Amino acid sequence: MHSLPLQVGSELGAVGMVLLAVLFVGGLVFAARGSRPVALIAMVAWTALAVHSSIDHLEDFPVVAFIAGVILGWSGLGAHPPEVPQEAAAAGVRE
Repeated sequence: MHSLPLQVGSELGAVGMVLLAVLFVGGLVFAARGSRPVALIAMVAWTALAVHSSIDHLEDFPVVAFIAGVILGWSGLGAHPPEVPQEAAAAGVRE
């Protein structure tokens, strides 16, 4: 089969489809955490991978998964740490 969603659906059923959707949405959410230009590039690349995987068997090539991981990791490097309220920072409290 050349379609990742069809292959996952036929082999793993509804649970597999839900997990695949969580993987794709989770990748988008993670990519969005970076700075705006980096997040935009990562989100477009991740979306292109998801769309292309629906019509071709990209998951069979390890280099594609590796590059996807590199792009998501690169976007995550620019993620902003959670802000600590000034009162808590003055008191030395960390979350």
